[in-house]
Amino acid sequence: MNKIVKDTVIKQDSRCKDVQDITYENCHFDHLVFSDLKFERVTFFRCKFSHVFIESFFAKDVSIISSEIFSLSLRGDRKITSKKLFSRIEKKIHSLTFENTKIEELLLGGNLQVINCVFPKGENYLHIRNPFKVYTKCKNIIESDWQGEKKRIGLIHIQTFLNKGVENQNEDFVTYSDNNFIEENINEILKSVFSLIKEVNS
Repeated sequence: MNKIVKDTVIKQDSRCKDVQDITYENCHFDHLVFSDLKFERVTFFRCKFSHVFIESFFAKDVSIISSEIFSLSLRGDRKITSKKLFSRIEKKIHSLTFENTKIEELLLGGNLQVINCVFPKGENYLHIRNPFKVYTKCKNIIESDWQGEKKRIGLIHIQTFLNKGVENQNEDFVTYSDNNFIEENINEILKSVFSLIKEVNS
């Protein structure tokens, strides 16, 4: 029987911890950095994720249901914690399912392997297969076909996807939403990049 954790704000960073057979209900994961973390048979129900960064990560049979993801980064390799640390954890997410969950930003990177995962669908969501190939082709199109400020900003933006570390990553997930803190013309360019990724990925 699953252990249940309810109505909790979780802020403590941690390393080398296995999380198994747990249901988190109405919990808020806030400004966290985790490494060497393994999730198995874990359910998040009505939870919030704000600025959560997990690296050297493994997950299997994980469900995120009726939740809100404001910013969640999942990496296979290390970016923040020391690269000298040794980990035996497989860098993959297997059977991760999102149900009725709103996502503002979900970043997959560090050559994380994505297997049998169910991502949400919608006009502002993209499930990318072979992301390195897709982003490289988009970059080439921007370099050859776009002009001026649109080209300059477009190249900077598409490079952020390549910089996540997707050379050997089989899948990715991308979201788009207007940013109220930047100028409208910049939002339009970022939306154009998103549309280009969608076109190339189709």
